[in-house]
Amino acid sequence: MTDQSIPDPVAPESDLNAGQENMAGEGPEFTVTDQINAEHVQISQGGAGEIHATQVDIEQGGALRIDAQQVRIEQGGAGAIFGEIISLNNSAAGLVRAQDVKAEQSAINALYCDTADLGDSQAGLLVSRQVKGTTIRTGVLLASQVEGQVEAVLDTPRALLAGLAAGVGVGLVSLLGSLLRRRR
Repeated sequence: MTDQSIPDPVAPESDLNAGQENMAGEGPEFTVTDQINAEHVQISQGGAGEIHATQVDIEQGGALRIDAQQVRIEQGGAGAIFGEIISLNNSAAGLVRAQDVKAEQSAINALYCDTADLGDSQAGLLVSRQVKGTTIRTGVLLASQVEGQVEAVLDTPRALLAGLAAGVGVGLVSLLGSLLRRRR
């Protein structure tokens, strides 16, 4: 694998011709590439469908899917990120599965990792062994160790209690239904 960068979209010639198109719209033009396989990928004001690499750096761009050991995204986004070390700053991601995640002022729909360090960030679902940071907002938090200010709609004890309550509720409805059928 080799280093591969998304070329400057303003440059007259591009060395990544297969599967790319220039998108016109408000703001600067950017380049979109379907699939990239390389050791190191750098994208600035561009995008890719799928990236397989050792290291990925994205600034003001995005990708649908990233498989890499190290991923750094600044003011960008990704649909799904799978890797070991992930760093997001002012960015968004749909699904993140990694060993270590650091996010600053970012949003993640579903985060599954070993350690999460989140600063002023939010996650819809956060599953981690260790979570630390400042101002963490999450819908569901499942973690064995938490350090910092966390605003969770449903944390680990509440999730267990909700599951227990749902089980009891379903059991009572089922029992009531069988008693009513016997009366007939």
